[in-house]
Order: sequence, then structure tokens, then C-alpha cells
Amino acid sequence: AALGVPMMKAHFPRAYLDLNREPYELDPRMFDSALPHFANTRSVRVAGGLGTIARIVGEGQDIYAGKLSVDEAMRRIDGLYKPWHHQLRALLRRAQHQFGMALLIDCHSMPSWIGTGTQKQERIDADFVLGDRYGTACAAPFIDLIERQLRQSGYHVQRNKPYAGGFITEHYGDPMQGWHALQIEINRALYMDEASLRRRAGFAALKSDLGVLMDKLHRLAIGPLIGHQLGYRQLCDAFFQCRLQSWSQRRARCGIAVKESFSFAILCAFQLCQCHIRETHRGQFL
Repeated sequence: AALGVPMMKAHFPRAYLDLNREPYELDPRMFDSALPHFANTRSVRVAGGLGTIARIVGEGQDIYAGKLSVDEAMRRIDGLYKPWHHQLRALLRRAQHQFGMALLIDCHSMPSWIGTGTQKQERIDADFVLGDRYGTACAAPFIDLIERQLRQSGYHVQRNKPYAGGFITEHYGDPMQGWHALQIEINRALYMDEASLRRRAGFAALKSDLGVLMDKLHRLAIGPLIGHQLGYRQLCDAFFQCRLQSWSQRRARCGIAVKESFSFAILCAFQLCQCHIRETHRGQFL
């Protein structure tokens, strides 16, 4: 809040409705009548019992004693899922309109052990797992800074394994359009006793470290525009809109390093060529 960064929090558990899923990832075995034809009933997450409305929880225990009505599922999706994502999209559009880009940090807690039921449990050998869908959802400077800062604070950090990012990261992460999404999984053992759910002494230190991280991330996000940060197409737009006349002045204003200038010049020419083609076609169609 001190940095002016909006934060969204769901006031209901993921076992009730999972916002990090497609809107209609539903298991037909859970319902007393047929699901709509557009429901995704064959996803890996549905098969594992963890669809938009989860079938199991904890150590693989069934959540519901009986079947749910389809109307109940639609009520949860229409009343909670859709308004939440509508608000998230509005915040991302507002950020992009104001700053030329948007950065979404999707925060999660992860258990220190994975594996349920009869599966062999394995300890997660990481304090943090950063998920950017293997480099497709977020520009490198953001995830690089987060990993570097966490490591400097003494944490063990992994990328994309075992969590590469779910629906939110995949759906909203589009660096070429200026939307960057990154999932951060925090190991619960850092700050709580997973059996009693009581806060551990490490909570205060973790909170402080995350505050420092957010401050540095904020400084990067509001700093000079760089091609890798926004994507060269957005940088071209900023470059062409800049009122300074000389190439060197525009390049300095947009934060383009000399070593990047050749690649950027090629893309500028490509952009101008595209504009010429569009204008030519527009004249033909008119």
C-alpha cells in the first residue's frame, strides 16, 4: 500500500472456488445433472480433482458428501469468479494506460512437501518458486531482479519447478502487449507451523525481506523504459511518440543502450513498413 500498488485478495478459500483456473474447469462426477457443453471437463487439473470447484482437499479427501447442483456451480462462477477477474483486468488496463505496461504478481503459499494419499511425499527443496510459464509470461528483467534479490536475502529459489504458473499467469501474461505476469510460491515452512497453522518466528523477517523486494521491483517498474522490459513493439510506440527530434535524444529518453540500437533500428523500420502497408491497404479498401 505504501508504494501505491493495488492488491486484490479473495475472501473465500480455493477449495470453494479456485480463481487460478479457467472459469468452467468442472468435473462432471461432482454434479447431479449435465454440465453446459462449453465446460472443460478433460483438463489435467479436473482429472486431479482440482478444477474450478475442487473435488478433493488435503490428503486427497473428498470435500462433498453428495453431488452439487449445476446451478450452484454457475452461482459461484457468476457471483464470485467473473467479478474478481473483471476487476483484475480493469486494474491491468488502468496500469497499462497510466504507465505503458502492467506487472501482475500472483502470490501463493506452497506446502513444504508434495504428494498426497498413496503417492510418495517429497520435500520441496526451495523457499521460493518463481513461475513465468518458462519465460513466456514475464519479461526477464522482472524475474531476474526478484530471483537475485531473494538469493541475496539468503533464500533458495527455483524457477518453474514444480510450479510454472497457473491460469492467471498463463492467461494474463503477454509481454509483447505490455502485460507481465509472474507467480510467486512461498514455502509455508518459512513462516508457519503447517500442522498447527501457528505463525513462526521467521514471519517478521520474511515480511521485511518481501518489503525490500517490492521496493526494488517498484523502482525497476517505474524506471526508464528498456526494450527487454516492455517488448520492442511498445518501445517503438514510445519512441515515435517522443517529441524530441534527434535519434540520440529519443534513444536516451527511452533508455535504449547503444548496443541495442541496431536491433531497435531494424524493428523501427519494420514498424514503419507495416504502417505504410496498412495505409496502402486502407486506401484500396476505401
